[in-house]
Amino acid sequence: MLIRHEALGTLKTSLLGTYPEEGCGLLLGQADRFLVTDFMQLENTASPDRAGKHFVLDPLKVYEAEREAEKKGLDILGFYHSHPDHEAALSEEDRRYMIPGMFYMILSIVKGRCRDIRVFEKRESNGIVTEIFILEVAA
Repeated sequence: MLIRHEALGTLKTSLLGTYPEEGCGLLLGQADRFLVTDFMQLENTASPDRAGKHFVLDPLKVYEAEREAEKKGLDILGFYHSHPDHEAALSEEDRRYMIPGMFYMILSIVKGRCRDIRVFEKRESNGIVTEIFILEVAA
C-alpha cells in the first residue's frame, strides 16, 4: 500500500486528538494504484465505557462518506483506527469484523505519541489475514 506523506501526517495528528479514546475512519484514494491520498475521520459511536478499547462506525455515516468520496473522485480503500496505549495488532474483534478486500490500518498511540502503524487485509479468496507493507510517498 502506498500512502501520501501529507495524508499520513494529518491522520496521525487527527488520531492524537482523539487519544485516549479510539479514533476511526475511512482510508480514501485510488484503488487501482493502492494509493491512500486522504482519509475521512468518523465519529466513534461505541458506548462511553468501551470507546477506549473499541470502535463502532454508524453505517449511515459510512454511506454518506462514500457518497462524498465519490464526488471527489476517491475510492474507499479501507478503514483505520487507533489502539490507545496498545500495540498496532489486530484484536480478535478486529479480525471478526474485517471485510474481505478492504485494508485495515491500525495506529498504536502510546502516551499521546504515534508509536507504530500496521496495515492488514483479509483476502477475498480464502479469508486469510495478511499484513501489508506500507510505503510512504511524496505528493
